[in-house]
Amino acid sequence: MGMRSLETLNTNHSGTGTILVREDELRTRIKLSHATIWRLVRQDKFPRPISIGERAKAWRLSDIEAWIASRAQAGADHGC
Repeated sequence: MGMRSLETLNTNHSGTGTILVREDELRTRIKLSHATIWRLVRQDKFPRPISIGERAKAWRLSDIEAWIASRAQAGADHGC
């Protein structure tokens, strides 16, 4: 993987087209810092990444989109 961390990875799990996002792209999409993402993961307030290699992690785009939708709904519920 190396220098390819900015690209979205398309994988095929059980016949479904799962899209995986590496951290650099994730941070671009959600505008949170590395430290904030990992703090939220530790607090179970953000989706956990999956292992895609010995030291490589990525997030399922569907998990990130669901997290964003839940945040938008929580904001709507609180009048934001």
